[in-house]
Amino acid sequence: MGTNLQVQNLTAEDFGGAEYEGCNEYLVHTKPEAVEHYPIDIMGLNCATGPDLMKPHIKYLREKSPFTRKF
Repeated sequence: MGTNLQVQNLTAEDFGGAEYEGCNEYLVHTKPEAVEHYPIDIMGLNCATGPDLMKPHIKYLREKSPFTRKF
């Protein structure tokens, strides 16, 4: 999927600003039409962004995923 995103010529604004450029996981929120046609059955996250930046994304995925058990 990453290669397919690169050919879309996305800008820093598509990612939500220059500080997030290249963070493909942000596209789910900032430009969903760039990723919505990809069937996703597994996802890897870039932990290098740090726990503070990742926490809202993991919370969102946990709440929205049909595969997450609700406790």
